[in-house]
Amino acid sequence: MRITFALLLAACATTSPAPAPKPVPTPPPPPREAVCPAKAPAMNEEEGVVPFGVARIEKVCIFGEGAKLAEVVSKREGEVLKLSSVQEDLRALYALGTVRDVHISADVLDEKRVVLSYVVTDFPLIRSVKFEGATAFPHGELLARAPPGERSSPHELERLKRVLLGHYLTNGWADVRIDTSGLEEVTYRITEGQRRVVKAVRFEGNKRGKTAELSKVVGARAATPYRAQQLEADQQVLASWYYDRGMINAVVRAEPKPAKGTPGAVDVVYTCEEGDVYSLDQLEVTGGPDGLAPKLRGELQLKRGETFNRGKIRDAMTRMRDRAHALGFLIDLTPHTSVNPEAKTVSLNFEVSKVPGLLPF
Repeated sequence: MRITFALLLAACATTSPAPAPKPVPTPPPPPREAVCPAKAPAMNEEEGVVPFGVARIEKVCIFGEGAKLAEVVSKREGEVLKLSSVQEDLRALYALGTVRDVHISADVLDEKRVVLSYVVTDFPLIRSVKFEGATAFPHGELLARAPPGERSSPHELERLKRVLLGHYLTNGWADVRIDTSGLEEVTYRITEGQRRVVKAVRFEGNKRGKTAELSKVVGARAATPYRAQQLEADQQVLASWYYDRGMINAVVRAEPKPAKGTPGAVDVVYTCEEGDVYSLDQLEVTGGPDGLAPKLRGELQLKRGETFNRGKIRDAMTRMRDRAHALGFLIDLTPHTSVNPEAKTVSLNFEVSKVPGLLPF
């Protein structure tokens, strides 16, 4: 039976051939899963054309050290891939100050999907620090201000150098210079110069401002390290002192001069051009909602004929703002001055306006 069946099949095969089977269509491959690469993509990998403006970002992958990287790169999963967005992320990464290089790899899953990888290379860590030419301070004192362990980015190296400069300047080394070299092994080459000490503090040109009073205002003191920053601050303080006493045209210059007989010592000299004393003339409060200005004018507590005093004017403006707030208004005040050089007077008009961004009165 088995043979007959076999012959019958053979006969059928020779006399009536069976039709050729239809090809079975190949099923499409499953969509690629959006996963991060196992390792950071290399810069020289061929990636084809990046479909900006078409593909959706399925996943964002970040390769690099530092916990802040994930915080800086925006959460763009689900967004359409745009060049402007990528550039924005690049700027944010470089703004960290520790990033040396970034390259971005786009793994195109299909024409509508992409995996975006940011490969970040940081500046190396500072592993050792050396100070050359430093004799004024112990090594440990300098090392505490510029220690190893930070990233050797230009920004960080400059910051550490400024810390060292500040330490020298604060202690009187006004001519110090510091050069930096190296990344992992950083060397600070320090040219200290001569230390300067204040021998005496003098005032010149002051007539209305008594030396004893002015000496209490400034920060420079005899037998202390010379600090240029202190002189700059003293100029502002002395100018304010004169303004608060009506001398609105006062000019103060502070400069160091070599002290006689003492190498490295300086005398700090404040030259004061005091000018005339001005008094108050017209005092007005204008603007704002109806009826508010007269109520604020009572908070001036300034009188025509009294000496111009910038501190008192600031206090008057504070009282007027507080009064307006108590009445239910948030206001700005703009003082407009009119100076009469012949009469030596200053007129003031305080203009009331609403705080920007708030609804009208």
